[in-house]
Amino acid sequence: MYVARFVISYISILCMLPVLLCGVFHENFVVVGNERLSFFIRFSSLLLLAVLFFLSWYYSNVLIRRGTLNKLTRFGNDVIDLDSNKISSQETSNLANDVISKLRLCEDYKFELFGFSIPFFILFLTASFIALCRNINAILPLTVSCFISFVIITTAVRILYICDIRNHKNAFDHFIKNLATASKGIQYYSASDFVLNKFSNIEKASLTAIKQSLAKCVWKSVLYVCLLFLLICVLYAMNAEYAMSNLFSIDGFEIPYFCCIFLFTMFLVSILRYVKIKEVKFIGVSSYKLDDLSEPQKLLNLDNENLFLAFHNVYFQDPTELSDKPVLNNISFSVLPGEFVSITGELACEGSYIFELILKYYVPQAGKIYLSGQPLNDLGIRDVRSLIGIFKENFGIIQGTVYDNLAMLTDNEREILTVTNNIGLSEEINKLLFDENGNLDVRQDVLFRIQAARISIQKPKLMLIETPPFFESDFTKNMFYDFVEHISKRNTVIMITNEPKTTIYSNKILYMGIGKFLFGSHAELAKDFDYQNYIKNQNQNA
Repeated sequence: MYVARFVISYISILCMLPVLLCGVFHENFVVVGNERLSFFIRFSSLLLLAVLFFLSWYYSNVLIRRGTLNKLTRFGNDVIDLDSNKISSQETSNLANDVISKLRLCEDYKFELFGFSIPFFILFLTASFIALCRNINAILPLTVSCFISFVIITTAVRILYICDIRNHKNAFDHFIKNLATASKGIQYYSASDFVLNKFSNIEKASLTAIKQSLAKCVWKSVLYVCLLFLLICVLYAMNAEYAMSNLFSIDGFEIPYFCCIFLFTMFLVSILRYVKIKEVKFIGVSSYKLDDLSEPQKLLNLDNENLFLAFHNVYFQDPTELSDKPVLNNISFSVLPGEFVSITGELACEGSYIFELILKYYVPQAGKIYLSGQPLNDLGIRDVRSLIGIFKENFGIIQGTVYDNLAMLTDNEREILTVTNNIGLSEEINKLLFDENGNLDVRQDVLFRIQAARISIQKPKLMLIETPPFFESDFTKNMFYDFVEHISKRNTVIMITNEPKTTIYSNKILYMGIGKFLFGSHAELAKDFDYQNYIKNQNQNA
């Protein structure tokens, strides 16, 4: 619709331009005997020319903004479907910055506009000054001309400000970067449609706001020009002497010539901006997109009630890292139904790779992973993730409210309200999680409750828990461990932790030390010297 209006507006201008210019400069082409008729032809043509240029610039700027949003949307779609086997979160963030900076550069045409316009405007003022010195009767028309030029310049600056992407960066920059960091969570909850719909709503709201601001600016400018037109008409009707100066043509100096040049400059810059936006090229993430997530490779049945997990000689090296050192080297362990297994040690943070292998974000280069006796590679991604819950402080947190972050899982509003009420989130349900600068701005206990609420909705059979690197207070620490205790009574649990008490009382422990991986009970691992020192140091630091 906007493309059609844009094209129609510019075609109308191109078609009417000869007629309008002939009206402005009609005495150079046609001699009209009636002085008053000549005046009205000249001034009406200039007025219509200004209005048409204002309207065309309005539609072109709306179209430019839509082009920018479309590029951001396509990029957002690709980010949500990232294949983590091929690209890291940091690389994605860098790509997002690259896309946004290029779009900003192409939208930032302030200098080009004034680079075109200022020389012509200076020439206009110089000609006006010379004309004024030659004919004192030109005071009124020159004053009106200066007012019209002032309106045009003010409108140009205002429109550029409205359409500059940097003045709307909070709505898009932060949302795109949030998609990059939350993409794994969005995939995990199968929430891409929900998030894209939310992004679409932000787009529509932004475009509507821009259209309203542009329309207000353009029509206000048109009103000012029309009022000036009426003023000069009234003054002219009261005293025909002003016609002696021919209003705009004074001793050979055609003042409308410079006005038309100025308007044509705005017209030219609008076209240049539109062309530049269309030409923007960036290294997208399309080549890193996952294949279809919806269909399993094979239709296999899992034993949901007795879900158990086994790693057999698993070797894994992060493909997004340059290091040749594997993060998992011939790891073997098993987790039986109802067991609580702790992943601990100096390299416990690399246990997150175990979680991501289980959730099928990655595929091991060697070895096998089994879920309820079935090879994990043979199971569909959605089938696997529907049975597994994950508790990680910031996992999959998207911009919006607490309600939005729960609506990712279900569209059942009653279920969401019931869960939030049971878990103590009812008062926080409409709280925005990010500030205007795109930073996460929420208490740690609220984040914990969001993850707990998600798990309550999801009802998983196997829980993967990652201990936060720090706790804001003893209250949040107690809340976290109360949740762990509660969930471990109902589910099989694998937990990454450096807390000695949790480790010691686990059913099994996967110790990930420097160059050493051990699996067994605390009593079995306590025979190892490195494990003994590690537990001793952790107790001293507790």
